[in-house]
Amino acid sequence: MKRMFLLFICFFAVFGIVLPVSAFELGVRGYYWFPELSGVIRVDEAGIVGTELDLEDDLGVDSESYPVIEVFAGIGKHHLSLAFYNLDYDGDTVLTKDIYFNGEFFQANERVVSGLEYDNYDVMYRYDLIDLENFLAGGSLGLVARLMVFDGSASIASATVTTKENFTAPIPMVGANFHVGILKDIIEARVLVTGMPPMLG
Repeated sequence: MKRMFLLFICFFAVFGIVLPVSAFELGVRGYYWFPELSGVIRVDEAGIVGTELDLEDDLGVDSESYPVIEVFAGIGKHHLSLAFYNLDYDGDTVLTKDIYFNGEFFQANERVVSGLEYDNYDVMYRYDLIDLENFLAGGSLGLVARLMVFDGSASIASATVTTKENFTAPIPMVGANFHVGILKDIIEARVLVTGMPPMLG
């Protein structure tokens, strides 16, 4: 909670630098997110290279749905938002191969219970390149800069061995946002596309 409080302070401090050139908006919204879980995980420890594990196929982790809370503010073409959600995935399966995780060895045909839990802090700045609004309908197209911070832990436990690794991973992203609103955004649709920028050097 202390970390989230500091993010809220930074959120409003940074946005306070923007000059008030037009109407100011401020609000809070909540929604439910239905992510499709897909990915791999590997944890090395003490020189032992961990096995690359598919979350679904190797560890039996299933997709879940989660509530999201978002605070947003805007001045003219400038928009800033801070979203927070907590994700907690569990898996229960029998291993089909020998694996190493966080320096520990787990044998094939051994039953393991795995967990992946993390808080996600999602700070996003959007600048509208095109903003066409009227009473009945309107739309906007803008550039997006985004920072997602994942703070959590991953664990695997068998009948004899339990191991857990904590992690914090900041991920900067850039992208574009397209918005269509009807009746002053009473009904709206958004398309947001973001990805990691190419590394230089």
